[in-house]
Amino acid sequence: MFILFGVSFYFANRSIRPIEESWQKQKQFVADASHELKTPLAIIGANADALLANGEETINSQKKWLDYIKAEAGRMGKLINDMLYLAKVEDTDETQLPIDFSNAVRDVIASLEAVIFEKGIQLTQHIEPRIIVRGNEEKIKQAVLILLDNSIKYTGDLGDVAITLKRFRNQAVLSIQNSGESIPADRLPKIFDRFYRCDPSRTKETGGFGLGLSIARAIIERSGGCIYAQSSDSGTTFTIELKTT
Repeated sequence: MFILFGVSFYFANRSIRPIEESWQKQKQFVADASHELKTPLAIIGANADALLANGEETINSQKKWLDYIKAEAGRMGKLINDMLYLAKVEDTDETQLPIDFSNAVRDVIASLEAVIFEKGIQLTQHIEPRIIVRGNEEKIKQAVLILLDNSIKYTGDLGDVAITLKRFRNQAVLSIQNSGESIPADRLPKIFDRFYRCDPSRTKETGGFGLGLSIARAIIERSGGCIYAQSSDSGTTFTIELKTT
């Protein structure tokens, strides 16, 4: 009887543990999201108070307060949209279809050419043709876009970005390397965590909330691949690996 009870208790614990872990993750997600929303809400409230305190002024003379409110409302909207997108990616199982990864990467590069030109970044690309992987094409593009956009943002003007896509055994390996500041070794394992930012002081400059890399990781892992980063004095490299078909 005691053996039967022990076995039952063991398997009950094993079945409950994933539920507890999921619940803890959701609690942490809500707590982090609430913290992130506090700042724009406080700014909106402060600027609304400034408007109310100057009720006799014209709208034109109060335009800067309205602009601040609009900007923070936009940031809140982006945060909420990113959170909903991340939740959808993590919770939705989709049919994995064959896609031309080479063409997808080229499309993403083309969409950011104007930004790359404006910053004077030297872009080099080596894209092996006709590399086929399985996944959702638009989401795979979104993951690549997040990594390339991140590399561009953290590469100084006139810096370098190198993009390489090649086959290695049965894997498609995409590497995006930039010449920006290196990421400290103790922070590197955390960069794909929700709301994590290596340099919080640059949040205003980049407009990010620390969700982009989390979204990219969720997309790639849902596609059966992996994503990771390496950093040295010469810059940072993000790598995506997906099985080829």
